[in-house]
Amino acid sequence: MRSSFLSGLVPPGTKAKREFIWTIAGIAASAVWSLWFVLRYVLNFKNLKETFEVCENLGTEFTDTMPSFLTLLGGSLSGFIIMIALMVLLGIAHENSYKTGSKSIYVMKRLPQKGAYIRYTWGFPLLGALLSALAGLAIFFIYLAVYYLNTPAAWLY
Repeated sequence: MRSSFLSGLVPPGTKAKREFIWTIAGIAASAVWSLWFVLRYVLNFKNLKETFEVCENLGTEFTDTMPSFLTLLGGSLSGFIIMIALMVLLGIAHENSYKTGSKSIYVMKRLPQKGAYIRYTWGFPLLGALLSALAGLAIFFIYLAVYYLNTPAAWLY
């Protein structure tokens, strides 16, 4: 994204590029945190595979199942929810910035562009929340596909 586009979404005097970099870093950290699902899935899959092989060698019936998708997912996507909450706090901080210093809230509300105040205060936080939500949904569906396409049907309950 171009810096001029981003600077139109933050209050004057705010470094838009710095906020964008921190937002992307937060989304990346959330994605790394979500890898706990992969770790839990791999460990459960490996355990079930070893149990299945032992049962097959002994000639006994294999009755174990893979934990449900939501159980394995646990709080893996909580980083994205935290990012959305942080974007709400950023919007509140942007609003509060107009109540201090020389950036008057009254001047902003009298500008000819009617949506300027809302765009400056909530434009970037809404964009960041949208990016966080979309990244979280994409990872959710990727993990859902991994779970259902890699797990044998007999192991699902």
